[in-house]
Amino acid sequence: MEILLDVISVEPQKDNTLLLVFENHEKRLFDMNPYLEKNRL
Repeated sequence: MEILLDVISVEPQKDNTLLLVFENHEKRLFDMNPYLEKNRL
């Protein structure tokens, strides 16, 4: 059984990643690059 933790903090990084902090104080980077438009002006 998977336990879902709440995100308590999100901090954008310069490389288009998000630093996520979870309620158990675990930190993870989430890469947003695949979700961004490639040909932005």
